Amino acid sequence: MGAGVCAADTDPSVSAGPPAPPDRLEILEDGITSVPRDLKGLVRFPVDHWAETRNSLLAIGVMIALDKPLTRAWQERIRIGRKVLDHTKAAYPTGHRAPRRLPKYNSNTGEA
Repeated sequence: MGAGVCAADTDPSVSAGPPAPPDRLEILEDGITSVPRDLKGLVRFPVDHWAETRNSLLAIGVMIALDKPLTRAWQERIRIGRKVLDHTKAAYPTGHRAPRRLPKYNSNTGEA
């Protein structure tokens, strides 16, 4: 190579710098023209992937159908558990309840 000739002038794989940013109009045009392709993809997905769609809808249907009975059963189990193990009686066997709030601390006297 001669004086004043750089590698970018002779080798096409060497880049002269970062690529120029795309034009804003090109970005806007691409965004507008891609909407029909995206909508078509959304509409065609269940048809093209019918097995995945069927399995997903079946799973959602099972969750909806079992939600209310399972929630009711779980709440009944908690309610029965509270009757069997009453924490207030176990912690305070004489029947006294825990104070609802702690007494205020007086920082001047150091007493509660």
